[in-house]
Amino acid sequence: MFDFLDKLRAKPAHTRKIIAAAGTSVITGVIFFIWLFYWAGSSGLSRGADAGPEDNSSSAISAPANLIAESWWSFEDTLKESFSGIKNQLKF
Repeated sequence: MFDFLDKLRAKPAHTRKIIAAAGTSVITGVIFFIWLFYWAGSSGLSRGADAGPEDNSSSAISAPANLIAESWWSFEDTLKESFSGIKNQLKF
């Protein structure tokens, strides 16, 4: 890790700024998605929950959140399957 930091310090200032901006963007994005999925879970967008009758105003607002939540859960299932496959392959 210290070698990486030493190499980073040796780079020109504009390169360090680009790396800093990219790192900050990644960290901000991760925090945003954690917040978004926490918010989706606390606002009643639980996995497998059936949506009841809604008026047009609330369905227009919750439709993007439902789409994001369902996409996340699909991604989560895919990751679990992948990691369980890797875990089974590594067993002796």
